[in-house]
Amino acid sequence: MAWALRFHPAVRKDLRRLPKEARNFIPTNVLPMLGRNPYGGEPLHGPLKGFWKYQSGEYRVAYAVDEKRHEVIVLEVGPRGGFYERLRRRLRK
Repeated sequence: MAWALRFHPAVRKDLRRLPKEARNFIPTNVLPMLGRNPYGGEPLHGPLKGFWKYQSGEYRVAYAVDEKRHEVIVLEVGPRGGFYERLRRRLRK
């Protein structure tokens, strides 16, 4: 059974900032894969414990898994450089 995908409001803006190839690849390949198996990524550690990441080339997708609602909540999509700092700032808001 597929997991529902839910998105942080800023994820749409994140995707628009990516180069065309990544902007097409992530929604058509990575996000559907997370909807099938959210545990295919890697758990984060330290202050981001409880969240997950999936790495695809130079880009990362950070997300949370809500087991009760059977949802994957996509929180951040972007390049590696500064990714975790952007994620921490987004989570503080």
